[in-house]
Amino acid sequence: MKRLILTSSSGGQLARSGLAELVISSSFHFEWGPLPSPEKLAAYFAPRSANLGPGDHWSDWGIRWPKSIKDRKDLSLADFCEQYDVVELWFDPAPRDQLQLVCLLDHLSSCSSLVPKLRLRLV
Repeated sequence: MKRLILTSSSGGQLARSGLAELVISSSFHFEWGPLPSPEKLAAYFAPRSANLGPGDHWSDWGIRWPKSIKDRKDLSLADFCEQYDVVELWFDPAPRDQLQLVCLLDHLSSCSSLVPKLRLRLV
């Protein structure tokens, strides 16, 4: 079974755990300043486009890309997740992490084929 873990920056140690084929840590923060515009969030989760700057795509953060997966990093997050049997969401109960989790769940819930693959893990 192919497993993917999505986590906050607090879950960075999971990358060395061997619990999943890949661990993706999000560095997108919502707890200070104005919220990103809906367009910026949509672009963050969408397939990479030429007009995105460094750090503006989900695949720019907290990932050591194995050679076997590196060619998929320009996909949308949902399309990337579709290739896994299970997508585990590992987030701390801290407000910062919970805000990231809410944003991620909001985005991924629009992908009906992905929802049954999601598993929530509070750490």
